[in-house]
Amino acid sequence: MGDGRELQIWDCSPRAGGHTQAIQSALVQALLREGVRPLAVSLREYQVWPCQGCQRCSRGEECPLAASDACEQLFDLLCAARTVCFVAPIYFYHLPAPFKAFIDRSQRVYAQFERDSSDCMPQADPRPAFALLHAGRSRGEHLFAGSILTLRFFLRSFGLVLEDVHTVRGMDGVELHGWPDALSQAVYDVARQMAPFAGRR
Repeated sequence: MGDGRELQIWDCSPRAGGHTQAIQSALVQALLREGVRPLAVSLREYQVWPCQGCQRCSRGEECPLAASDACEQLFDLLCAARTVCFVAPIYFYHLPAPFKAFIDRSQRVYAQFERDSSDCMPQADPRPAFALLHAGRSRGEHLFAGSILTLRFFLRSFGLVLEDVHTVRGMDGVELHGWPDALSQAVYDVARQMAPFAGRR
């Protein structure tokens, strides 16, 4: 068995007590019913400073923010995961600002990836990642497109492949746990997709 970080469910909302946290909890419970205990990560509980664009990482130098926030700890979590699911709301057709700030900080990991020197290089057996994105809006042809593209390329540096994305619209005004069938089905589907990766090396 692993160290408890093999399966991770990330709550990427800046808001506690909302739909994203409830979805994360539902995913944890669904995986427990599959006999798997995942690690629940709440991004808002970690200090993440925004990237300053100093380009030191591109020169192989240490990020000047690394010692003052939790980004390196979060990077280590992603490197340790066998599979991970990101749960996030959509704000103005994209991921929430704190989550996007964390993604921007992964420039350090990307710079290592480009030099073929990352501690978290892609493995022969690709590690799958999943996303469950929910939006208040019920319309918008490209409502999730930008977020999916960002996630796909962000995860490459960590040796993770965005295998499936579940999207749910029309969440404005929906009571907690008074969810549409599409969201309940998405939670069930993600849990079934992730469970087989528990305990794998």
